[in-house]
Amino acid sequence: MVPAEPKTRPKILFFVTEDWFFMSHFVSFARIATELGMEVLLCSSINEKRNELESLGIRLFDIKIARGVLNLFRILRLMLRVRRIIKAEQPEIIHVVSLSLVLTCAVVARFASKGTLVCAATGLGYIWTIDNLATRIGRVVIGWAFRLLESPRTFFFFENVDDARELGVNLDGDRAILLSGSGVELADFPPRPANPSNPLRVAIVARLIRTKGVAEAVAAVRKARAAGYDVVLDIYGKPDSANPSSYTEEDLHAWSREPGIAWHGYTSSPATVWANSDAAILLSWGGEGLPRTLSEAAASARAIITTNVPGCRAVVCDGIEGFLVPPRDVDAAAAAIIRLAQDRTLCAAMGRAARVKFERELAAEYTHGKVRSLYRKLMEQRHSER
Repeated sequence: MVPAEPKTRPKILFFVTEDWFFMSHFVSFARIATELGMEVLLCSSINEKRNELESLGIRLFDIKIARGVLNLFRILRLMLRVRRIIKAEQPEIIHVVSLSLVLTCAVVARFASKGTLVCAATGLGYIWTIDNLATRIGRVVIGWAFRLLESPRTFFFFENVDDARELGVNLDGDRAILLSGSGVELADFPPRPANPSNPLRVAIVARLIRTKGVAEAVAAVRKARAAGYDVVLDIYGKPDSANPSSYTEEDLHAWSREPGIAWHGYTSSPATVWANSDAAILLSWGGEGLPRTLSEAAASARAIITTNVPGCRAVVCDGIEGFLVPPRDVDAAAAAIIRLAQDRTLCAAMGRAARVKFERELAAEYTHGKVRSLYRKLMEQRHSER
């Protein structure tokens, strides 16, 4: 009798720019895949999170994705490496995160693999923020790539309806799925009563790049304090050297020398930040998917001041969970801060409303349920085809 061949687990291969980003935002997707019996593979720039990822049983491929660098030779080399990995591993599902990797890794996977391709747009970013010849060409190229990727074996994840419309993808179809971000767990951000006494503590937790509106938040707090209101801005995050729009440490230290403004560096405990804050502020003027930081603040029952741009306005209805202000409008942001400083009862009520919205629309159970359903469906389809 010929012995039966050993059964191998189906594979899911993730493409994410950096290991820390996968660990902070998408490791829950890997856990879902593992629960469904899949082997998880990750292609990324592997740096400080190697041990944590390997302890979860994730097989790693360090492909050194260079962000913020347009080098055709490096892009071609990356695409060839991606093709070799896909051909060798033959994953049943390939899950690509971010527009930049859709343009490279997803396009390669579309033609190098017989598996199912899942493309996740987590915000349109810089190309849709700045209007010049290069960004207009970039938009055309991205639109072309999304049309090229369309097939019966391609699915799309979006975090807000604006991005899907901009890229011409129909959310009414069965191949495009709207997610409430990457999933924030209710239990990780217990709501706590805000402190009704002064000062009003406003916090920003973000990558410290210009499109996140940190300079605008500083200027707004500066105006509120000049008007006589006791307001403190706590900044959490670190510069992003790979991003050409990153603030420098010199910028952040200079702001910290101003009264009422403090940069605290990176935080590994955003729940603690929100527990010690009265409100969240994120004055993004770049495209967002659905900002995780705002979901975490909402889960913590904190009022939110943010801009009326895609992604941010999915978390806040103006006057209910907080305030929506025009992007780059420092006066409007300062007025919103002053409203909260004047009326701490309103601040607390907006925080409670944010928690209710989080529980109804943004909690991890909704995102994870949709991801689990799709993964299970794709595995059943692949099984029936064999």
